[in-house]
Amino acid sequence: MMQIKLFLFAALVLLLIPASAFEDTASLSVQIPYGLKEGKGLVVQNSSFQAFFSVESFYQGDMDVELKIIFPEGFEIGEPEEYSFKLQTEYDNWYKFIKINIPGNTSPGIYSIKTIANISTGSKNFHVERESLVRVVSAEELSQIIKINKVIIPSSEEGEETQYQENSLVLKEKSPLLKKISGGIDLFSPIAYVGIEVENTGEENAVLLVSFEILDSNKNFVPGFERPSMGGDQKLNFVPVNMKASSKEIITLPVYAEEDTVLGGNYILRSTVKVFGSDFPASVKENSIKVIARNWTSIYITIFTFILTIAAFPLFLSKYDAIFGNFKTRYLVMISLFGTVAFAAINVPMAFMSEIVHAILGPFSFLFTGLFYEIVFYAIITSLIILIPKIGVISILLLVRFILGGIIFGTFGPAMLLLFCFQAITLEAALYLTGITRGIKLEDRKVLLGINLGIADALNAYVSFNLMMFLYRLYYADWYIIMNLAISGFLYTFIGVLLGITLGKKLKTVVD
Repeated sequence: MMQIKLFLFAALVLLLIPASAFEDTASLSVQIPYGLKEGKGLVVQNSSFQAFFSVESFYQGDMDVELKIIFPEGFEIGEPEEYSFKLQTEYDNWYKFIKINIPGNTSPGIYSIKTIANISTGSKNFHVERESLVRVVSAEELSQIIKINKVIIPSSEEGEETQYQENSLVLKEKSPLLKKISGGIDLFSPIAYVGIEVENTGEENAVLLVSFEILDSNKNFVPGFERPSMGGDQKLNFVPVNMKASSKEIITLPVYAEEDTVLGGNYILRSTVKVFGSDFPASVKENSIKVIARNWTSIYITIFTFILTIAAFPLFLSKYDAIFGNFKTRYLVMISLFGTVAFAAINVPMAFMSEIVHAILGPFSFLFTGLFYEIVFYAIITSLIILIPKIGVISILLLVRFILGGIIFGTFGPAMLLLFCFQAITLEAALYLTGITRGIKLEDRKVLLGINLGIADALNAYVSFNLMMFLYRLYYADWYIIMNLAISGFLYTFIGVLLGITLGKKLKTVVD
């Protein structure tokens, strides 16, 4: 019994010593297909793939290597199957990519590829064998094993859905001035991310190449969407992924775009998954996308609003005494009271209710919020202007509301400041054109007042949308803007003015 144990121990030692000695002397790496380091490879009929072979020396001296690769019958190889070479120094290495074609008549199944290496250092000889298994499947089989379940456009860097418009990409363009100052744009900064959910339903681990490209309606590549030059096909945004058997994963890829080349419009985003090293697509999915370029209209309107605001200040200062010289103290008290009422009746409840309303009504929330922001607000300011029909009254009311909002809710900001100034200018102009602040009686101009203030509010809303699009890079659909201007901007304002006229007359009776 003791003799048997000694014999087994000696045999184990003899088996381990050569393996250990070889690993200290050299390494042999075989990846079939390229990228797969363990497990069976997955290939498809009537396609080709790359196999990778390498030998690295850890020996300080000359090393002679004879490498032989035995491929299954029927596999088409365009390279020699035997190689002889010499590695001369430590960490010297040799590698080879071999393209393997799988004919369409190859029977599905599991095939063995053997790699035999005879390595000699002069004092030591090693005989090493590696066996690599590949599973050949049909195209129909592969499409059932590897699938693209869905494509998230745009996604976060982690592949999660975002709050932005689905199937849309927004170009992050710099203004010409900023571009000139900064020297251009960062081409390595993506405009968005795309999340591609890939599923491997097979029993083998698979090394996959996940990619996408953006095409026009004729399925041609759109110039300007190339990824930054890092080698390979710049038209494709791709990443290799090692997927485990029976698993699914969301693969995130960046989207790059050149602002001077890409135009806004409708395109096709084609996502493709291939077995890494193979030229056959396992799964392809196409999604229609909308590329949204910088809205230059919003830039021009923002600039116009800014210039108008700046130009209005000297005019305001030159007319200050004429406007406010005969203002009584009770006027200021009354205006401040109305401004506070407007803030308390509109801004405060909306601060707490707006999120709930947005969650329930979504893009149609303005139908509810407009009841406060337009009808209630214009009923208040119309009744005030009936009580005090003077230039500057509305501007002071807006100023009171603006200051209260900034102090309590922290709404001070460039957009709100420009909106306040522009709203004061347009409303004062609407009242002046109607004639109320010029001493003309309201009796025959009720409808005209409603129309003028409705147009002014619609104009304010349009400027507000464009300021948000320019300053905060938001996007609004055309139908949404038009509906908002027509209903909330004009119709609700017109109703509020008519209610304000009735309220103002009753208050005037009480005051008088």
